[in-house]
Amino acid sequence: MAKKSASKPEATGTKNLVPLPDLDDGKPDEGLVNETVEWIRNKIVTTVFRGTFEIGDHVFRKFFDSDPKELHSKNPKKNASLRALYERCGTDELPTLSRSALQRAVSTAAMVHELGPETAFAKLYPSQQAALLPMREAKTIETLAVAATEKKLSVREIRDLVTTKKKAASAGKKRRGAPEKSEVLKAIDRSFKGFGKKTTFTSAEVKLLKPEDAKAALKKAEDLSGWVSKLIGQLKKS
Repeated sequence: MAKKSASKPEATGTKNLVPLPDLDDGKPDEGLVNETVEWIRNKIVTTVFRGTFEIGDHVFRKFFDSDPKELHSKNPKKNASLRALYERCGTDELPTLSRSALQRAVSTAAMVHELGPETAFAKLYPSQQAALLPMREAKTIETLAVAATEKKLSVREIRDLVTTKKKAASAGKKRRGAPEKSEVLKAIDRSFKGFGKKTTFTSAEVKLLKPEDAKAALKKAEDLSGWVSKLIGQLKKS
């Protein structure tokens, strides 16, 4: 008796779907495809993206009184309430909203309030807005948003741009900070650190040295003494 061949398992979630017609290798209607893609993108903007912004905007208004400065306040009551709200994210009450997504939505809403609804930043996609948020400073974010719009930058390109700008800003702060020590002072500091707190030694400590160690120590001390004496002379003449 012949064995029955095992039936191919249906893809999860497709059992009750209306089957699609068999696909062939015919030439696609590019106009129809492009039109549909554009319609879907617009629908995402007006529903999903808009909904995400409205969620962040609602929380920003309720918890921070629509004031961007309050976003970083130390109000313990607001902090406790916001933490309690974040803890509900990803639970049965808010299963499709993660804590990080809500935080990004709130930060984005705060930035839109600070810059204005007609700015370049406000008109970017949420993923592009999130990529700019690490810059923090509103004017800088808007400048980069304008560049991202004009050059049609992808999210990855925006992230790379932000990373470059942050590194440049960090280097600028170092240059504007306290003046760097000269090589002379660095060398003297290293010498003191090498000795540590002990700069004098008893006769007993010296006598206990092994002959080879005593010889090596004498050579190094003479070299150090010669370098220090020469430096002292140079410094007195300067």
